[in-house]
Amino acid sequence: MSRLGPWYTVIAVVGATITISSLIPAVQAKQSAFCRTFSKTFRFKCTEHRMHSIQGFELVTHRLRNREEADSRASPVLVMHPEFLNGDSWFQFTDAEDRLLPLLLLNAGFDVWVGHERATYCPICSSLVALARTLSRFWNWTWDDHAEDDVPVFLEYISKATGSAVHYIGLSQSATVGAASATMLKNSRFIKSLTLVGPTIYIGDTNSAVMAAWAFTFGAIIDEANYDNGYQSGVFNTSTLSQLRTVNIQSVYLDDYAHFDLLWSFRRTRDIFFPVLRFLRRH
Repeated sequence: MSRLGPWYTVIAVVGATITISSLIPAVQAKQSAFCRTFSKTFRFKCTEHRMHSIQGFELVTHRLRNREEADSRASPVLVMHPEFLNGDSWFQFTDAEDRLLPLLLLNAGFDVWVGHERATYCPICSSLVALARTLSRFWNWTWDDHAEDDVPVFLEYISKATGSAVHYIGLSQSATVGAASATMLKNSRFIKSLTLVGPTIYIGDTNSAVMAAWAFTFGAIIDEANYDNGYQSGVFNTSTLSQLRTVNIQSVYLDDYAHFDLLWSFRRTRDIFFPVLRFLRRH
């Protein structure tokens, strides 16, 4: 793994902390139910882009742009969702005063790409391989595969489509995946900045019965023999990042936030989205 280069600016949210920092087959853009609904509801331009990962999974991202600025050279931003959800989760209002992050970015003039991790975007589930659902290897993957296989595909596709490096925003697992992927030199050249909101590595140490069951079902045990050899060590560790003088890191700690509040808190716009927007405007 390579060290983060001097071009990075980083903002990451670890647990309740926010820190902001600085193979692809061509797939034709198309309209979809998501885009038709989005365009009708919010009156922005939307196109669906499909691509394939190295492992053969079909990946989807929706490109959102202001109609008046659809042909401008706005900076691209890839927004990735938490585990067990998809990109739709960014469009759930918490109250009447809520401001959705993708819309805030659009109104600020950014070229927004909402990504969906493998096997999470239902409209393509049937086409993903009806047979694949019965194959154990179809579900036998980890977030390491996201970092090594999926994120690079998204980044390269968007960078080539826009001619620009990409601002990456991840929440929970996708924050972890983005940070891990950025440590690889072949991917770092496509990244302009990282916004890491609540990076998570495993589920555990919780008093929530639901989360405890979730952790038991999906495995919360750390492989201690390999822990220091993986993405969890070295430059991925935020304390290590803070020691690199070539990396511009901004941190914000939210001491009264639970992990899920990072996505669904009534105060998320003020406490999280606005700081993220201010950071991106500076970089």
